[in-house]
Parts: sequence; structure tokens; C-alpha cells
Amino acid sequence: MNEWEQRIDMRDIPEQYQEIAEMVGIPQLLELSRRLGGTNLYVPKHEALVRTTRDKLIRDEYNGYNTEQLALKYGLTVRWVQEILRDEPLPGQIDMAEWTRELDGMQPAG
Repeated sequence: MNEWEQRIDMRDIPEQYQEIAEMVGIPQLLELSRRLGGTNLYVPKHEALVRTTRDKLIRDEYNGYNTEQLALKYGLTVRWVQEILRDEPLPGQIDMAEWTRELDGMQPAG
């Protein structure tokens, strides 16, 4: 940042950009303008940014009985938590391949 840029005051920022400057700070707004100035910038909805982590945490915390608690914790409906968990096996549940391997291990040597 140039020395004189450190003297930029909020009143010097065009009104339509002041909210961003208040959120991130004037130096950060200037850096954004240096890197992305003149381009169209799309800011995704909050939901889109946090969805992957939220869904992973829900799958990690699921114990087979706590869909209502997870829905409350993450501000979702029970139905939406069930949708997130749709392809998740129940905790402790084995898949068919694992079950077959266990059966093969139980076979008497022949």
C-alpha cells in the first residue's frame, strides 16, 4: 500500500462501496480493488459457503438416533438432515462387501 493510501478515510470511499469497506476495512478493500478491480465479482450466499462443512459435521455427529438434535443444532428441518444422511450407513452398520468377507473368514478350512 502506498503511504498516501493509508490516509484514505471512509468519507473518501464512494458511497456504494462504504458498506464493504466497513465490513472488511479500507486496506482490504483497496487490495480487492487491486486484484479484482474492473471484474464482475459474485459473492455466493452464506449457505453455499458453509454447506460442505456443515454436512460433514452432521454425518460425523450422527449416531443413528439424533436427527432431531442435529436439525436443531444446525437450524435445519429433520427432513433436510435425513436427506443429508440419506446415503450414510447407520453407525456400526457394515456394508455387504464387509459382511461377505466376514462370512468367508468363518468358513471352515476345506
